[in-house]
Amino acid sequence: MAELQQANNIAHLSKSLVSLLHATMYKGQDLIPLSEEVAHVKSYVSIQKVAYIDSFDVHWALDPAILSCRILRFILQPIVENSILHNFVGTNSEKGQIKISGEKREISFV
Repeated sequence: MAELQQANNIAHLSKSLVSLLHATMYKGQDLIPLSEEVAHVKSYVSIQKVAYIDSFDVHWALDPAILSCRILRFILQPIVENSILHNFVGTNSEKGQIKISGEKREISFV
């Protein structure tokens, strides 16, 4: 209905909420691809940007080579949530910035 009425912000918010709700349904997988975790966090961020009146931006710098790596489900979302709640909410400062970056590195043990 929101799309038919051209209420794009409500349509986008609804899609983000549905996506996040689907992500929270435990499917017996503790480890998921990073790409899936990023999608969850992007849905969460979309909802929070509406709730906190676009008071922050998130910048992504992820090496495509790591997107298939498996990580713990919902490991990034609490970090982003704490960044928002403890740095940007209730402040009158300039727009907040969150940068999420990742790359593959070779590790050598001596």
